[in-house]
Order: sequence, then structure tokens, then C-alpha cells
Amino acid sequence: MTDADTAPLALKTCTKCTQSKALVEFPRNKRSADGHINQCKVCINKRHRELAHSPEWRTKICYWNRRTHLLRRFHLTEAQFDALLTSQGGVCACCGTTEWNSPSGVPCVDHDHSCCPGKNSCGKCVRGLLCMSCNVMAGVLEHPKVNLIMTYLERTRGR
Repeated sequence: MTDADTAPLALKTCTKCTQSKALVEFPRNKRSADGHINQCKVCINKRHRELAHSPEWRTKICYWNRRTHLLRRFHLTEAQFDALLTSQGGVCACCGTTEWNSPSGVPCVDHDHSCCPGKNSCGKCVRGLLCMSCNVMAGVLEHPKVNLIMTYLERTRGR
């Protein structure tokens, strides 16, 4: 037997369930004096499950996700997004529909990929807000091979 096998097991009391448990039952936290959070993993998981089914929490998460998505991906604030939607009359900038058909139920932000290749935008090249169908079509039409495909279709029309 080594000293590690006979060493006393470090215990900590959970502030939620008030049970004394082994230190490994508590998530790590660098800022804490003992290096662990004050609530055990079981209590934390239970709280997260309860919060996940709470309508108030879902609303907060959706709001936070939308806000951070707009800022990180398009450098747009919610106020800028709302102002853009208002300037378009609350409809798709391309086809004029109000049915966005996106999984989130909100308009897609369209930006010029020649300015910012990829999914993210600098914010200066945002062109407008589109429904999902128009956004997908705009992406297809911006593809480098679109001219080749159009030439092919014209050449083979009426065969």
C-alpha cells in the first residue's frame, strides 16, 4: 500500500443538499479556495434540468442567443437589426413576404460575400434581411460556377 491509498478522502459539504461528499463530486473552480464549486454535481445538474423546462429561462436563452449571434456573426446590434427590418417595411427585401421560413422564425441577414467571405460579416456589407428561400437563392447565385451553369442551361434548352 502507498500513502495515496491510505490518505484520508477530502470531503466537502454541498451548500444545496447539505451532504458531505468526496471532493471529486464537486466541479472544479480555479477561483475557489479549495479549487471546487460549493454545490455538488448532482445538485447542479438537477438545477439545470429544472431551468431547461422553465419558460422564463427559454425566453432568456433565446434572447441571449439572438443578441450574441447578431453581434458575433454580423456586427449588428438588435437596434440596428430592428431598424433595418423597419426600413424594409417588415418584409423580405427580395420577395416581400413576411413568412421567413427560417428555423428561428426571424429574417436571415444577407451580406456581400465578396467583402467578407464565409459566414461572418464585418457589418458594413450587410445588404438586407431576407426570407430563408431568398437567402439560399442569393447564396447559390453568388457561387462562382453560376455562370457556367447558366451557360449550360441555355446551351441545352429545347433538346
